[in-house]
Amino acid sequence: MPHSSGGGGGSFGGGGGSFDSGSSGSDSVHYSNNPFPGADQYVYYHHGSPHYFYSDIDPTKKPSPLRFLLLLIYLPFLAALLPMAKGIINIPKKLPIDYNTAIVINDDADVITDEAKLASSLEAFLDKTGIAPAVVTVDNETWQANYADLETYAYDWYVDNFPDENHWLIMYSEPQDPVQGDRYYWEGMQGDNTDNIITTQAAEGFNNNLNNLLAQGDRPDVSGSISKAFDDLTPTLMKVTFRPQILFMGILFFGFIIFHALGMTGVIGSRRKYRNAVQVVKGAKEVQCSACGGKYMSGTVETCPYCGAPVSGVEDIRIRTDADESVKISQPYMSNDPYDYSSGQKVRAEDIDDSELPLSQRVKGIFKPKDDIE
Repeated sequence: MPHSSGGGGGSFGGGGGSFDSGSSGSDSVHYSNNPFPGADQYVYYHHGSPHYFYSDIDPTKKPSPLRFLLLLIYLPFLAALLPMAKGIINIPKKLPIDYNTAIVINDDADVITDEAKLASSLEAFLDKTGIAPAVVTVDNETWQANYADLETYAYDWYVDNFPDENHWLIMYSEPQDPVQGDRYYWEGMQGDNTDNIITTQAAEGFNNNLNNLLAQGDRPDVSGSISKAFDDLTPTLMKVTFRPQILFMGILFFGFIIFHALGMTGVIGSRRKYRNAVQVVKGAKEVQCSACGGKYMSGTVETCPYCGAPVSGVEDIRIRTDADESVKISQPYMSNDPYDYSSGQKVRAEDIDDSELPLSQRVKGIFKPKDDIE
């Protein structure tokens, strides 16, 4: 359907008017740096130091592969980029002359003073582009009683008179008996098949030029202004144009879609950052590796997370305090004074071993350096 290519207006007695362009899942609930109800404390190691956070879900649990179904949501947004991509490089093609190309000049407002010159300008435009131009003038009183604006009236006029999408209508309107201060208007209406030639950039240049030409003098020179605007526009058309601004916007929009999609599916973001986290158990202490000096929480690692040195001695003595289970110590603590913290009974250290238990079970409990063991 035809659409506006822009328009403008002004007032009698001088002064141009204004123009119009026409129409051509978040992780924040589950992760926090501060405690919240139902959350446990976790730690992960990065750049030589522990980083703590709270979560009410297991951050190490792999999300369901079904989450990638969310990517279907982004397909319409990616599809919207295709028309934008076509606009990066515009290669105009002359319209085939397979329709009624008769140039139309209807001067119902009786303001055209040089119809021959105007017709010559319109003919040159048709020869170069294959687009049939039309210039129509009307009185304000013709449309103001039934239409809110000239754009709507021009649309109906186009649809009623042209059965194709190959015309470019320029409609001008002024009062029947204008006096100083009265308003005049003009509007462009182009068929869809003309968009490849009358681009947004071309239409804006034409609109600015025509509005300035009409604003010269106390009374608009309608035919002279429209003729001059076409003469200035025609030589600039049918050239291949590159629009870097559209390319930049396309890259920016595409990057945002991809980044948002990766975040929603957990490929990037908090889920990935926390995938190697370990729950911090009650009573754990922050200790320092004797080999590299890095800090870590006792009971969360078997080797230093930074240098790989094994934890030993006072650095990581782990004792289970569950009364219904056997006492487990991660490794002998080099002492002949054993003590069973779960039952209050003394036991021999060499008889206490948790090496066969998984780490997730060995990290439960209170951790004591050997100097605390009686």
